[in-house]
Amino acid sequence: MKRVLFVLIILLLVAVAGVYIYPNQKTANVDLRNDGPKVAIIGLDGLGWDLVDPLLADGDLPNLESYINGGVKGDLVSFEFHQLLSPLIWTTIVTGKMPEKHGIQAWWMYDETADQMRVCNARDRTCRAVWEIVSDYGYTNMFINFMCSFPPDSVNGVLISDRAVYSAANTMYPPSAFNLNPDLFTKARRKIFGKKKGLEFFEGFYNKNAVSGTEEALRASKELSYDEMKMIFKNLQEETENELKLFNATMDKLDEFGQPNLFGFYLHGPDMAQHLLFRFHEPSTFNVSEKEVEIFGGFLTNYLKMADSLTGELVNALDPETNIIIISDHALEALTDKSIPESSGPVNNFKEIFPTRGGRTIQRGVNFEELRNILNEIFEADSIRFKIATPSYLTFRQYSIESYWQLLDNSGEKITDPAIISEAVNTLQQIEAENIGPLFVKTEADSDSRLMLHINPELYPESGIIYNGQTWSAGKLIVLRNELSAWHERRGIIIAKGPAFKDGIRYLDGKVEDITPTLLYLMGIPVANDMDGKIMYDIFTDEFNNNTKTRFVSTHENNDSRRFDFEEIAGEDETIDKLKALGYIR
Repeated sequence: MKRVLFVLIILLLVAVAGVYIYPNQKTANVDLRNDGPKVAIIGLDGLGWDLVDPLLADGDLPNLESYINGGVKGDLVSFEFHQLLSPLIWTTIVTGKMPEKHGIQAWWMYDETADQMRVCNARDRTCRAVWEIVSDYGYTNMFINFMCSFPPDSVNGVLISDRAVYSAANTMYPPSAFNLNPDLFTKARRKIFGKKKGLEFFEGFYNKNAVSGTEEALRASKELSYDEMKMIFKNLQEETENELKLFNATMDKLDEFGQPNLFGFYLHGPDMAQHLLFRFHEPSTFNVSEKEVEIFGGFLTNYLKMADSLTGELVNALDPETNIIIISDHALEALTDKSIPESSGPVNNFKEIFPTRGGRTIQRGVNFEELRNILNEIFEADSIRFKIATPSYLTFRQYSIESYWQLLDNSGEKITDPAIISEAVNTLQQIEAENIGPLFVKTEADSDSRLMLHINPELYPESGIIYNGQTWSAGKLIVLRNELSAWHERRGIIIAKGPAFKDGIRYLDGKVEDITPTLLYLMGIPVANDMDGKIMYDIFTDEFNNNTKTRFVSTHENNDSRRFDFEEIAGEDETIDKLKALGYIR
């Protein structure tokens, strides 16, 4: 009975947008039907086999299980010497190139022109994506919601960027491809759910019978406050609604436009659900009560059941002869003091980012804009201003307590005089963290006259910052987060099903950079020699490999800019809010 009820709830969630938003909707004159290969790639962010295998064994993911039983099950390994961040990884997945080649180095970057931080987007990508390459060879494609796909490239098909759920302006190609009017969706949802928000939205995902109501459920956590619990479900609800909206629009448009040669759909929800709710899925790792397990112990499983259901509907909407690849960019593991490595290659010192305090693992970072305000005030009498230095993947770390700065004079000119820089370093070394010691444990200038400042890892929001008899609060400078309970791990998943793939094999050698070369090979398109990935020959049948000629070209890059040149950056505030909810930025 419970399984039947759960299925009905899932179907209701999946149907809500489609029933009311897209009646007889016709949009741009798009026809994606075309002779040639039929290939699909479905991205399920954050899945790993340690999470998935027990659910498969319990029969909770019947669609993924059916694809594995008749196809390939494998590992898809991500970076060793880069940050394990989704925009870097997904851009590598869709380009076949590592971050130093494709240009997406972080979630968050400094925009010199605007003199402020902003979220990375497709303008920062310095090479072409698979949807552009496929278009060059005359094949149609439709890609939905992939990271850093805004602003959308002009393609031979449809590209719905990751900002389309926030604004219809400049977020999709062609411009009128999907109708994602948020007002229409809100009205449609309320016809089914009323005004349910937050935890109430997920009725059927948690055990309502264990509590008298949502208020009791939200106050049940031993580690998290009521407000933290409330924020968790608010953020997850918004993400889930947005992705259901995209899913229903996609199902509608597959029927209207026809199936393209290459189809791609991406879901971020599984990653967010794990970040926020992993503590209830693995309670023995955390200070979680039996009551919390009774209430929320099945939530993550039910969320992944929904992802499995959506995946099944997408696959069923495609031609039965479609070659389908399902992947994740990384896995997640419990965020505890024991599971956090000392470092991750040259990029992060995790012990400083995720310290243990009062028996709880927390996430700590620096609000660099607040640090700039404090430093500018200290150095005002010296006519020196601080400007965040242009980052690269080795010098700017949005989680880090290390930052790089350029000194400017009052006219905005860069200060390069060694004597002035040396005096500034002396001043910085005199700034104290109250009852702790120096504010900066490391202060040095590099060959480009930039200052590297490493904040004392013992600094906490209640600390005072003291210089020359004046005190500033660190309350806004140091940001602590308690609600995250899982973090990224390198080994994601790959599942391949279709006539070109072997049946029932375990593949251990996949890497994220291999996906685009493999897709091109599958479609008969030459692979570029300047790609870092390789073709995953071992997942294909001998017959397919024998009948498919491997072709190579030096590069798929050209001098043509195919991106829209939009002045407005759509959905920036909404994207920032989501990234803050996940602890990716401050």
